[in-house]
Amino acid sequence: SKGIDVSQHNGVVDWARAKAAGVEFAILRLGYGSDQADQDDAQFTANVAGCEANGIPWGAYLYSYATHLDQAESEAAHILRLLSGRVPLYPVYIDMEDADGYKAKHGVPTAMCADICAVVCQRLTEAGCLAGVYASKDWFENRLNDAR
Repeated sequence: SKGIDVSQHNGVVDWARAKAAGVEFAILRLGYGSDQADQDDAQFTANVAGCEANGIPWGAYLYSYATHLDQAESEAAHILRLLSGRVPLYPVYIDMEDADGYKAKHGVPTAMCADICAVVCQRLTEAGCLAGVYASKDWFENRLNDAR
């Protein structure tokens, strides 16, 4: 299967052209961080509409900045607000990368990283979504390596 990861950084996507080029699914960025409208991905709603108009099943992800469980709850609320009751065919992920070093700078303990993932995934599962964690191999081996 051929899929693409899309965010506002890709600009306005021509979904008919993407479909014609063989795209079979898309993973759409919801936004990042806590449940604040200014942290929504500016293209998420348009990308959902484009996927649905062209028969492209989609999933989604939120880039996490959570450093404690209250923020994890807010990130889960952020995801669910933007999904607006939609349950995508593909998973909804919490993205636990640390591309800008925010988590490292704030000293988020390994156990807390796993707890954050567990909270968000639980809320997504309760809402009927297939929940997942997106992270690098290094993160899975060194930060998210407990039995959960």
